[in-house]
Amino acid sequence: MIELNSEKQYRLGNDFFDAGKIQEASHSWKNSILVSSEQSLSLIDFAHRNKLGVIAISLITIVSLYTLVFTIFPRQYTFLDLLISSSQPLNGDESWWDEWWDKRRPLQNQHVPYWEMQNIRHFREYFLGKPSGADQIKQIQENFLKWFANQKLRTSHSSPINYNLLLGKGFFNARDFDNAIEILKQGIQQSRSKQELGILYQELGTVYYYQGYFLQADGLAKYDLMKVKLSVEAYLQAVRYVEGPFLFGNLGWGLYLTGEYESAIDFSKKALQFDETLNYVRMNMGLTYIRMGKNQEAFDVYESILKYNPEVTEYEGGVRDLKELIKQHPGEYPFINFILGYIFYQQGFYTLAVENFEIFQGQTVDAAWRNKASTLIHYMQISN
Repeated sequence: MIELNSEKQYRLGNDFFDAGKIQEASHSWKNSILVSSEQSLSLIDFAHRNKLGVIAISLITIVSLYTLVFTIFPRQYTFLDLLISSSQPLNGDESWWDEWWDKRRPLQNQHVPYWEMQNIRHFREYFLGKPSGADQIKQIQENFLKWFANQKLRTSHSSPINYNLLLGKGFFNARDFDNAIEILKQGIQQSRSKQELGILYQELGTVYYYQGYFLQADGLAKYDLMKVKLSVEAYLQAVRYVEGPFLFGNLGWGLYLTGEYESAIDFSKKALQFDETLNYVRMNMGLTYIRMGKNQEAFDVYESILKYNPEVTEYEGGVRDLKELIKQHPGEYPFINFILGYIFYQQGFYTLAVENFEIFQGQTVDAAWRNKASTLIHYMQISN
């Protein structure tokens, strides 16, 4: 009887509220709370008389609330629910509640056809890094091309899954660049959404970049500039529709590689406006300034990294890029050795720092920078 009265009072309050009678609604809701409190006190009194009742009531309450939420708010079945492991959040910033709400609630429809589960299993094995074997790869690719083309599955919000983007990413992860490019281009031709176009072009730019990127035996990179130019063109299309720090940062790097230094600096600055902590973008800018002959600007950029307390590993890519430039243009940019010396000095690697400062002093005629190198060498010598 108490439960019924409490519910009636609550619903009556809702009716008053809908009718614009705020005071009456507030009065009814308060009565609902008072009645509910009487019930709680009654339960507590019972629990005092029976300790086992505390446990029983707690379990019943938890199970009831859990069941109630699942009944009222079932999660709709989507293909992505099975494609992506529910044990892993989609991003590191997801709160416990968001992760539970998005992934822990049971699906409204648990039945999944056997053939679909087989396709998902193959997708996870091949596209997420566990190939089934070289002899099966071509057949798996063909199956997926047909399968994705015929899917009509939709998310719980009735927005279509972009299969071209999903499949393109799969081929990219498998380093099958040609198929990735073909699929993404098809997606671009078919898409009418600006947001989708931006994401598809951005992904296409990334695929072209890595298609033209080659890691050599010495750990340094070599680039196919034709592929890099295609990457830049795709990124420039992407920025017509979307924006973001990594898109701008990647575009800045591509423009550096193609020799468009002013534009490279502009897009790198845009990336830092979105996220000022991207130290790799600063190192890209520093390298670009060196190529432009702007040594002071280059030094200022590298020095600004210290503000963000970088780890040693953050410099690894930037150091490789500086060494690649020395290899490509030996003796042409002596300031590279000063920057390398400065980076090693900041990291406490004094032997490497002194070595690079001395190489720089043997190459440059700029008295101001030679004196700065001498000062730092002297400081390191007396520190040891």
